[in-house]
Amino acid sequence: MRVAEALPHQRMTMLNKHVYFKDLDKLITDLKLTAKPMNIWNCDETGIQFAHKPRKVVAEKGHRNVTARTSSNRDNITVLACISAAGAAMPPMVIVKGKSPRSLASFNTMDAPKETVWGYQQSGWMEDDLGGQWFEKVFLKHCGPDRPQLLILDSHSSHDVIDLLERAAEENIHILALPPHTTHRLQPLDRSVFGPLKKHYSAICTDYMSQSPDHMVTKACWARLFNLTWDRTMKEELIKQAFVHTGIHPVNPNVLKEEDFLPSSALDRPLQSTEKDLQDVQTNTEVLPIAEEENGDIAMEEEPAQIDWDSFSRPVPCEEEVAHATTQDTCIDIDWDALNSPHTAGPPQLEMNGDLLAQALNLSGIITSDEWITSQETEPQAPTTEISADLAADWNVALTEIFQIPTTSARTQETPTRKISTHRLLTSEEILNSKRDQQALKKQKQQKKKTKTVTSKKNN
Repeated sequence: MRVAEALPHQRMTMLNKHVYFKDLDKLITDLKLTAKPMNIWNCDETGIQFAHKPRKVVAEKGHRNVTARTSSNRDNITVLACISAAGAAMPPMVIVKGKSPRSLASFNTMDAPKETVWGYQQSGWMEDDLGGQWFEKVFLKHCGPDRPQLLILDSHSSHDVIDLLERAAEENIHILALPPHTTHRLQPLDRSVFGPLKKHYSAICTDYMSQSPDHMVTKACWARLFNLTWDRTMKEELIKQAFVHTGIHPVNPNVLKEEDFLPSSALDRPLQSTEKDLQDVQTNTEVLPIAEEENGDIAMEEEPAQIDWDSFSRPVPCEEEVAHATTQDTCIDIDWDALNSPHTAGPPQLEMNGDLLAQALNLSGIITSDEWITSQETEPQAPTTEISADLAADWNVALTEIFQIPTTSARTQETPTRKISTHRLLTSEEILNSKRDQQALKKQKQQKKKTKTVTSKKNN
C-alpha cells in the first residue's frame, strides 16, 4: 500500500495532450538556441517558512508521539530563482513580509548568497512591481550579452506585466508562458529543484536547532541558513537534469507518458450529439442477452420507478396547509370585462388609505409629503383615473428599479475572469498590443474615478 500524492483538480484537468512541445521546438529552432543551452532560462518563486519540516528520526517501535522542535514563527519568505539549461543559477531574489524598508533591518542580509536582491511586500508574496525589479536587477545583469535568449515561466500575474514585457522585447529576450496548472510536470524548478531545496533547508534547520536548546530559526540567522541551503542545492548536474526531465533541452515530448494524461482523460466530454446522432444510437443499439438465475429461471429486472421531476422544483406542503387548501375553492373568478372596459386608462386601482399612500410615494421619491398635503387641500375630491394611472406607473417603475435582479450578462461584465487555457509567447506583438490596450483602459477608468471623486468633494 502506498499513500497517493495529492493532485489538485485544476492540475489534473489541464495536463492533457496539447501542442506545447511542437511550438517550443519551433521557437527554439527559429531562435537558433538548440546548441546554446546557456541562453534558455526558467524562473519561478517558492515559499519558505521559518517553521521547517522536521526530518525523520529513530524512535521506539510503536511509539506514536514523536515530536521535534521548530520555530514558532509561521511567516513566509518568497524566494525567486532562475536557472539555465547549461546548469547555471542566477542569484536569488528574497521577498520578506513588510510595508517599508525597515522590514529588512532584522535580517542579516550580508549572510545571504552572493548578490542576493532583497525586497518587501505586505504579505510576503510576489507582485507586479517586484517582478519588474527582478528582471532589471537580476536577469538582465546576469543573463549575459548574447542575444536572443528565451525565458520560460508560468502565468503568474507578476510575470505578465506590460513594462516587463516591453523591456524584454527591447532586449531581444523572448518570454514563453507555460500552459496553466501544468508546472508540476513542465517547469524545471518545480519538477527537480524546489523539492531538494526544501529538503536541504529542513535538514539544515534541524541540525542547527539540535546543537543547542537556545538555537531558534529567526530573522537574524535565516539568511545564513538559507545560504547553506542554496549552495547545497544549486548543483550543475541537478539543474541540467531539471531541463531534461521536463523535455525543454533537448526538446522531448516523450517525457510525458500515457499514464500522465489518465487523470485528465476521466473528465473528457464528447461533443454535443445532434438529433440524427441520437436516432442512429437508438437504431444501432445492441440487444444484450437475458440473464438467467442459477436454477435456470429468467432473472426479471425490476421496472424502474417513475420519478416525478416536477416535485423537485416545488415545496412540499405541510398538513395544515393541505387541510386549509381543501376547505377553500381553488378557482378565483375574475371580471375580465371590467378590467378591459374602455373607461380604465391604466392598470386596475387598489383601494388604499391616503396616509399610507402618501408615505409610500414619499419614500419612493415620486411625490413629497408637502405636495401630497397641498393636493389634498386644493383637491378634496378623489383623484381622477388618469392621475391614478400615472402614479401607479411611476410606482411600478420605482419598485422595478429597487427590486430588479441584474441579469447574468450584466454580472459577468462587471466581474470579468482571467481565463488562460494554453501556453503563450508573451513578447509577441499580439499580446503586447492587447496589454497596451488593457493598460490604457485601466488608466481611463482610474482617471474617471478620480474626476468623479474630485467633483463630489467640490459639491459637498
